[in-house]
Amino acid sequence: MVGEMGARRVSILAAVFVVVGLLGGVTAVTASAESLPEFGRCLPAETTKETKKNGTEKTVYHGKFSSKTCLHPSAKGTGKWEWYPGPGTANHFYGIGEEPVLETPAGEKIDCTIAVFSGEYTGVKSLKGSIDFEGCTISSSNQTCQSETALNGGTIDAKSEFTGELGQIGPGTREPVVGWLFKPSSGTTMYEFYCGAFPTVTEPFPSVESRWTVEGSVIGTLLRKAFYTGDLNKMSKVAVMKFAQSHGAQSPSSFEGGSSPAQMSATIIDLKKAPPTTTTEDLGFETIAENGSGTGESRENPEVEEPSEVKTRP
Repeated sequence: MVGEMGARRVSILAAVFVVVGLLGGVTAVTASAESLPEFGRCLPAETTKETKKNGTEKTVYHGKFSSKTCLHPSAKGTGKWEWYPGPGTANHFYGIGEEPVLETPAGEKIDCTIAVFSGEYTGVKSLKGSIDFEGCTISSSNQTCQSETALNGGTIDAKSEFTGELGQIGPGTREPVVGWLFKPSSGTTMYEFYCGAFPTVTEPFPSVESRWTVEGSVIGTLLRKAFYTGDLNKMSKVAVMKFAQSHGAQSPSSFEGGSSPAQMSATIIDLKKAPPTTTTEDLGFETIAENGSGTGESRENPEVEEPSEVKTRP
């Protein structure tokens, strides 16, 4: 009787181990399939010294990849390169987007001289930071647009910190199309600003034409090669993001399989009319930005940058 119970107990435990093993295998495969795209670094692999028969030493590499892009696996695990998911110690970024435009479907445009990107990479698919604008004017009156707390006319600062999510936009022809989605870390408001004359010593209370509240989110597509650089599937000190729109409609408007659209909207109070009117409409954002990864300082000093990579395929 005791022998039968013992045999039954061993049989049950064996079955449990088989089920656990199967579940573990599924989980591992699923996690691996869902891990890309991924932000990280392709760095030289660890090495050891091995003594040959003739007494000389040779260097043995223990990396999983044979190429410095970490795209070509080493079958024997003797590659010279290893993939390290996530950022290194120099995990900040800083960049400039030239001549950014904010546009509504009605054709109202806010033209700026630059968009300033700053923040830090926080994980394999995450970042935090802000997108601020400088030199902004509204097309209808050529008046400057600025945040209430701005120190200079034409400066629009993000209402609060943004969070960023790395995701796949589409399949692409050569490799998956991926990008970063930016949205407020809390709430839905991205920007609050007004368009009208900026206060001066002689005009401390200038006229305000309109007040804007911008909500939502926006996706910037990572370019494989632009300005002879880019961090898509190769190590680079610079990531290039393209934000595109047409008459207020953002493109792309979501990640692949995403349920919630990535689109900015603006609630505009027109103070020129009596009484003032309020409208809410889509708002498109366009620019091409070069973001240097490293310490987060200006790219004028290349020593502050550290290469990184966005990997889209094994």
